Amino acid sequence: MKKSRLMLIALAVCLLCLSVVSAATLMTNAGTVPSGSTGQTAISSGLPLLKAQEEETTTETTMEPVTYPTEQPTEQPTLNPTEVTTQPTEQPTLNPTEESTQPTEQPTLNPTEESTQPTEQPTLNPTEETIQPTELPTVMPITEETTSPIPGPYAPVASFTASPASGTGPLTVRFTDTSLNTPTMWYWDFGDGTTDSSTGVPTHTYTDPGTYTVTMTATNMYGSDTITETDLVTVNGQVMNNGAIFAQSIPAGAMIYVNGNSYGTSPVTINNLFPGTYTVQASLNGYSPDTRTVSVYSGRTTGYYPTMQPTPYPPMVTGAVYAQSTPAGAGIYLNGVYYGNSPLTINNLFPGTYSILATLSGYAANAQSITVTQSHTSGFYPTLQPSPGPETTGDIFAQSTPAGAAIYVNSQYFGISPLTIPDLAPGTYIIKAMLNGYADDIQRITVSPGHVSIYTPAFYPSPPPIGSGQGIIAVYCNVDGAQVYFDNAFEGNVSNGVLFVPVATTGTPVQSYRVQNTGYIPYTGSITQWPANGETVKVTATLVPSSVPTTHTPLPVPVTIGALIGAGAVFLIARKTR
Repeated sequence: MKKSRLMLIALAVCLLCLSVVSAATLMTNAGTVPSGSTGQTAISSGLPLLKAQEEETTTETTMEPVTYPTEQPTEQPTLNPTEVTTQPTEQPTLNPTEESTQPTEQPTLNPTEESTQPTEQPTLNPTEETIQPTELPTVMPITEETTSPIPGPYAPVASFTASPASGTGPLTVRFTDTSLNTPTMWYWDFGDGTTDSSTGVPTHTYTDPGTYTVTMTATNMYGSDTITETDLVTVNGQVMNNGAIFAQSIPAGAMIYVNGNSYGTSPVTINNLFPGTYTVQASLNGYSPDTRTVSVYSGRTTGYYPTMQPTPYPPMVTGAVYAQSTPAGAGIYLNGVYYGNSPLTINNLFPGTYSILATLSGYAANAQSITVTQSHTSGFYPTLQPSPGPETTGDIFAQSTPAGAAIYVNSQYFGISPLTIPDLAPGTYIIKAMLNGYADDIQRITVSPGHVSIYTPAFYPSPPPIGSGQGIIAVYCNVDGAQVYFDNAFEGNVSNGVLFVPVATTGTPVQSYRVQNTGYIPYTGSITQWPANGETVKVTATLVPSSVPTTHTPLPVPVTIGALIGAGAVFLIARKTR
C-alpha cells in the first residue's frame, strides 16, 4: 500500500512539472518585449501586435552628492543639517547645528561644514563636514513613457494626420496613416469626389475653394476601422482651372473638331481648355456631320456623345432578299428582326452584309450571312434538318449591328456575332454583347425547348430615345484583382482600387453587385441609384480576409522526454523495493 502511494505521488509531481513548463513555454512563444523597447514587434506566429502605452519608471541615484557653495538661499529643506551656524534659524531644528551664518531655503543631501546663511527649514540629521551644498536633491524619480506592444490579433484602430490642413488653392495635402495594429490596406475618400486605395500616405491636390471632410478606412487581416474627420481641409481663394471635353461618337471613329481644329478620332479627350463655350463637330465618312455647342467648366470634363446619322442613299440603290426554306413555312429573321414565314421577299435593304436565320419547329435552325447589293435580289434557300430525338433544349441566335460583338452567356464567352448558341437547357440566361466603341449591352433572355431565342443588341446608329446616353458605375474595392458581378453577370476585375462599368441610361437597371476574391469573404450590396447621361455613381466594397486558423505550440521534446524518464525511474524504484 505504501509503495503504491509513493508511485502515485511521484506521478503527480511529474504531471505538475509538465503543466508548469507547458505554461512557461506558451508564454515564451507568445512573445516578449524587452524593457524600454519601442515600436512594433511580432510574435513567433507572425501576427501583428497591438500598440500599447506603458509607463516605465527609472530611478537614478547618486551615491555621494556633489555640492557647490550657494550664495542664494535654497527653497527646500535640507535632508541633513550643517554642523556650524553663526545665526539662528527662522524655524527650529530637530538637531542643532554647530555654526551657521545665513539661512538656506533649499535642502542639501549632505550639508557643508560651514555655511554663510541660516536655514529657514528644519534640518533632520547633522553631518561632520561637507564641502559644498547641492541645490536640489539628487534622488529624484525620472519617469519615461515607452511603447510596449501587446501581442494578439486585433483589427486596426483608425487614425491619420493631414498636412497642411489649410491654404490657398490649388492646395496639395499629404495624408499619413497613424492607425494602430498595422493596417495593410487603406481606402481614402478626400471629400471632393476623389478616392485612393494604393497607399497609407497619399498626397491629394484640392483645386476648388471650400471645406472638405476626409474619411479613411484602415484594414488588416482581422478587420477594418473607419474614421471621418469633418471639415478637415480648408481651401481658400478663387481657383480657376482648365477643363476638358470627352468625345465619343456612335459609331466610333469619327474625326473630332473643336473650334475648327482637329483633335483625332473618337473616343478622344481634349484637355487644357479654358472655361467657356466651344463649337464641337464629329465627321465620319458615310454619315452626316454632327455639330453642337459644348460648355467647358473649370476642373471638369464635359461629355460629347454624337449619334451619327447615315447619309441618305440616292434612289434605286437598295436591294432585296428572297427567302425560300425546305420545308416551307420557316420563320425568317434578318439581323434578328422577324419578317415572316418563307417563302417571302424582304425589300428596301441597304447594300451590305446581313445575318439571316430560318427556324421551324422540329428542325434545327439554319443561320447564314447574306450580301445585299444595289438593285439586286439575293436568294436564301436553306434546307432544314430534322432535330434528332425529342426537343428538350433550345438555341440563342445573337446578331449585333454592326456585327463583330463578343457574345457572353452567363459570363461565358461563346464567340463573335452573328452566331447561334445551340443546345441550351430551358431557362433564363443573362446575355451580354461587347463591342469596342460602344456601351456594353446586357439583357435577360428565356430559352424554351425546340425554340430559337433571338438576341439583337442595339448597336446600330439610330436616333436615341429621350434621356438616353451612357453613365458609369464605379466600383471601389480595397483588393486589386477582385471580380465584380452585376446581378450575377461578370463585369471585370478591380484595378488600382476601382472598376469603371459603363451602363446605358436607357437600359434595364441592375439591382445588386457582388465583389469577391480568393481568400476574402464575398461582399454583396444593392445598387439604389442609376447614373444619368455622363454621370458616375460610386459604390464601395471592403473585402475582409477569411478566418486564419490558430496554431498551437507543441510541448518541447526535451521536457516530454525528461518527464517520461522521471516517471519510469520512479516505477522501477518502487518495483525493486516491493
